[in-house]
This record gives sequence, structure tokens and C-alpha cells, in this order.
Amino acid sequence: MEAHKHVKVKCLASDDAMSLFQMKVGEDTFSSHPEIPRLAKQIVKECKGLPLALITISRAMADKNTLRRWDRALQVLRAYPSTFSEL
Repeated sequence: MEAHKHVKVKCLASDDAMSLFQMKVGEDTFSSHPEIPRLAKQIVKECKGLPLALITISRAMADKNTLRRWDRALQVLRAYPSTFSEL
């Protein structure tokens, strides 16, 4: 299936990106450890406001409540940066 219509998606401002990420992760996970909000903020920064990235990663982290898992997610994001040219 191919898309026939181009839709321009704007990046979210940092506060909106954080709100979206926190909503998709869920309050139980977000508040399960005092360091998770700090790591979440760094993960959101790596997503650069891209809504699809924020939603995908936040849903993947929704059941992760250990610092080790959150730290690993951040390491992976930083180790495999993507560049989007001419979108």
C-alpha cells in the first residue's frame, strides 16, 4: 500500500513533546521511580519533537519500571542516531 497524499507533520515543542510522552508512558510507569522523569526528559530530547518517535518509544517504555531499562533505551537512542534529510 502506498500513500498518495503527502502530509507535513510538524515537530512538537519540548513541553508538548514531554506531555505526549508522559501520557503515552502512563502515570504508573512514569512515577514508578524518582529518576524515570529525568531519563524520560532525555529520551524526549533525543526524539527531537517527532510525534511518531515520541509515541512509538513511549509505548515501548510503558511497562518498563526499572532504571536499567530506561537507561538502556537512552543508550540505544544515542548510539543509533538517524538523520532525516529533505523531509
